Amino acid sequence: LGDRIEKAILPAGTVEETPETIAYAFVPSEYYAPFLMSVLQTKGVNLKVATSAFTYKAKKSKTEFPAGTVVIPTEGQKLTPDEMLGELKSLCAICGVDVKALGAQKKFDLGNLSLEDVRKPRVAIIGPSQEAGAVWFLMDRRFGIEHAVINAEEIARKDFNFGNYNMIVLSDFFIKLFSICNTLAS
Repeated sequence: LGDRIEKAILPAGTVEETPETIAYAFVPSEYYAPFLMSVLQTKGVNLKVATSAFTYKAKKSKTEFPAGTVVIPTEGQKLTPDEMLGELKSLCAICGVDVKALGAQKKFDLGNLSLEDVRKPRVAIIGPSQEAGAVWFLMDRRFGIEHAVINAEEIARKDFNFGNYNMIVLSDFFIKLFSICNTLAS
């Protein structure tokens, strides 16, 4: 069957550099893109998401970016441009995400893009803790996303506030419960 696999080795991601970088961009389709985003946000980096597709034309190439592309402007960040480049290189090397630098071009202006801020997720995983284990592992160990695991009984308390979270993940228990309720209601 082959050699025993002792350790999973991810392909290294790259950061394409360009003179006069005004932003970095990547399509968050790689498995560890949420990890990259989480670490950057934890370090105070402001991320944007393109709400529509855009094209970046460099001197010898043209890159099409779909809606949903994450854009990291270099201006207005807590990190200097050199610190940002270093951080991206080290993170991309371990998470397998490819990032493209966007340089200053005559026909390209970040101000013309339709960009929205990416809010840092405040995640609540709701359900019996034994059923929330797989989601907990994914959020905690794989993506490094802060979250709270909340037992179903806690959400019935009067002082529980859903406003503390901007993302709710329901365990399989709730999906089964909703299915039963829908069946009974019909």
